[in-house]
Amino acid sequence: MGIKPMPWDRWYELDDRYIEYQTIRKRRLKERGSDVVCVLDDSNPLLPYGRCKQAAVEVLLDTANYLVQRYPSTFKLAFVGSIHRVEVLPTQEHYTLPSSLWVDNGDGLSMRSVSKEEAEQALVTLGALVQDDIAIMEEGMDGKYYFQAGLICVPGFWRMKDKIGLKLEDIHIAGNVPQYKEKLLLSLDRYFRRMRVDRPIIRHNYGGQVVNVQDPDVDDPEELAWSVTTNGMEDTYRPGHAHQPPEGLPLDVRPQALRIRSERQTLRRLPGSGCIVFGIRTYLYQVPTLCTEREGEIPESREWEGPEGKHVKDRLVSAVKSWPEEVRHYKGAKLYEDTIYNL
Repeated sequence: MGIKPMPWDRWYELDDRYIEYQTIRKRRLKERGSDVVCVLDDSNPLLPYGRCKQAAVEVLLDTANYLVQRYPSTFKLAFVGSIHRVEVLPTQEHYTLPSSLWVDNGDGLSMRSVSKEEAEQALVTLGALVQDDIAIMEEGMDGKYYFQAGLICVPGFWRMKDKIGLKLEDIHIAGNVPQYKEKLLLSLDRYFRRMRVDRPIIRHNYGGQVVNVQDPDVDDPEELAWSVTTNGMEDTYRPGHAHQPPEGLPLDVRPQALRIRSERQTLRRLPGSGCIVFGIRTYLYQVPTLCTEREGEIPESREWEGPEGKHVKDRLVSAVKSWPEEVRHYKGAKLYEDTIYNL
């Protein structure tokens, strides 16, 4: 699975594209609504407790406390009367936080109930604070984990509506993840069930993406939110990670049009609800820029297969050449591998 322990100071990472990313994310929320933020109800009999709603509030409150300590020049907690809110100092925006999840019922502390509406608002607020997309996985009575809530603003290559409500194994099988059935199905389920609160993890994923440099989208020229040049229109996308460029439109796959899309994925079990929060932080790198950088200047490149200590370009070429055939198909390598090999 390529996982590593996650240092707590790396739960969320901010960079100099924070405001740009948030502009794109807010536009997505406004334009696509339930395609971007969703909290499922309690209709699944295997999930009778609706912990995902409590998890949405729990992760927001944890995140707010984390951010003001990790990035004190960017975030500040404040009280306005009885209202608790978090302030984003660079943008002068502020967001009201929900009340504490824990209440005293006379016999000790317990988690209060959370409505679907409060949970959705918690995810919207969370998405306004960080650059990560968030998926919440809840354990069912069958011991399986289900994707029950999420804020997925910039998925690029998949749609939440195709996966929400599915259990972990069905998400991977439907997505044609290489070697999942043969090597990962049993071990991943087991890992999720045994995952400890104090042992968050981190992993990385990456692949190529072609963008339209001749006529870029004004609001999202790098196609962070959706890979329209590589996969066609989002609303007509056929799930399965097949990489489906629009018919009749030959792709311009010069280095100038090629991006490396890298995902930094974190998993953490929440102590209260017990749900697992899956964070997805996306980075887009222009290939011509990569060709001039050394490994230390692009931290994500350390996670790509290849020899240590060389230029990022050499590491990237080596990584793509190492992919087995089914991984090449999954990542759509036929669209861009020749361009990478000829850098």
